[in-house]
Amino acid sequence: MREHNIKMMINKKKACLYSREEYIVPYGMPFRLMFYSQSESHCHCHDFQELVIILGGSAIHETEERDYPISAGDVFIIRKEKLHRYTATRKLKLANIMFDFETLDINWGKLHDIPGYTALFETEPELRDRNHFKSKHTLNAAQLNEVSILLQRMHRETEEKSPGWIMMSQTLLQELFIMLARSYSTTAKIQSQKMVRLTRMMQFIEKNYAKDITRDRIMREGMTSNAVGTRIFKELLGKSPFEYLIQTRIHHAAELLKNTDKSVSDIAYECGFHDSNYFSLQFKKATGLPPRDFAKRHRTFQ
Repeated sequence: MREHNIKMMINKKKACLYSREEYIVPYGMPFRLMFYSQSESHCHCHDFQELVIILGGSAIHETEERDYPISAGDVFIIRKEKLHRYTATRKLKLANIMFDFETLDINWGKLHDIPGYTALFETEPELRDRNHFKSKHTLNAAQLNEVSILLQRMHRETEEKSPGWIMMSQTLLQELFIMLARSYSTTAKIQSQKMVRLTRMMQFIEKNYAKDITRDRIMREGMTSNAVGTRIFKELLGKSPFEYLIQTRIHHAAELLKNTDKSVSDIAYECGFHDSNYFSLQFKKATGLPPRDFAKRHRTFQ
């Protein structure tokens, strides 16, 4: 792993940054679909997200965190500014959708109601970037065929540019997101099921971190037992549910310290800590600074 990281850091100095202004905006819509029959690629990164669907062949996908094999049916998200490349390609064919969440005209709130959506598009890429997650979502042959047909419809819309083509293209993209989310949440793969359960529990913590929530309540949200749920957290996040709850509270407290002039005790209470001394202890443990010193150093206003 050390040699791998050194290699990627050397390549990072040579990497190209692909910009949204160059690769998406000139095409008149908020995303771009491209098909590749790809040989080995150079290291690169971009200021937009990529949804990659492997249509055929195989390769090694090299990232800053690790290398992993990819083959037909694999689906994964590449986040902004993440260095990567494809090597050891063998008849690799892929569909690449370049987009930015912030510019798509899509009802994200409704998509988040599908457990597989958040797991595939948000949780899994984040865990992979943290070097905690080794898996990826893989479509079966029937699912891949269904996705391929939808991709061809999207491609025709962007090529023919019939009246309403931008609206239709975004509708088809949303249909693709839903199709992939459903396939993720219904797959029989044990790892994917763990991810869906973890996502449900993480979402519950994010919405309720300021409240008095128990481990039992978190586990019910993940539809699992205390033992299994705790094991999922440890395996995929490297921490217990309680440790993740504290981390979430500290994250929100840090944002309040940077962006408001509220007192430490008020922020502690607002973020779910009933003892400001305990909050200060946990905050320093997580950030290296007491809350007041953190606010002085990072406050965004005078």
